[in-house]
Amino acid sequence: MNNNEKTSAAATWLGIAIALCAILLIVNVFRVSFPVSSATTVARELTMFAAATLLIWLVLTRERQSFASVGLMPAPAGRVALWTFIGIVGCIAALALGLLAVKMFGLRFGSEPVLWRQNIRYG
Repeated sequence: MNNNEKTSAAATWLGIAIALCAILLIVNVFRVSFPVSSATTVARELTMFAAATLLIWLVLTRERQSFASVGLMPAPAGRVALWTFIGIVGCIAALALGLLAVKMFGLRFGSEPVLWRQNIRYG
């Protein structure tokens, strides 16, 4: 095994470790270490984006593979359009079924006052 093959193998194992553990690790580190706020949410999402960017960099530069090696390849436009249409129809059907269930069971929805807020005492 020459030096390039060793580098590629190491990059592959590093990429697998990042792919399997990075998101879980990032989410839990932020959950335990930082208070919930808009700034920490943005920082967490940017950290996850950086992990994905690192994976892409590893595949392209260290493993010297194309995007097709990880399943990212262009799809025929007709196939994409068909699956997009199927997804839209599925979402509309799910919404219709949900609204039908709400109506059938007599559930309320909308902007009514929330009762538990009336029982909160400040000070």
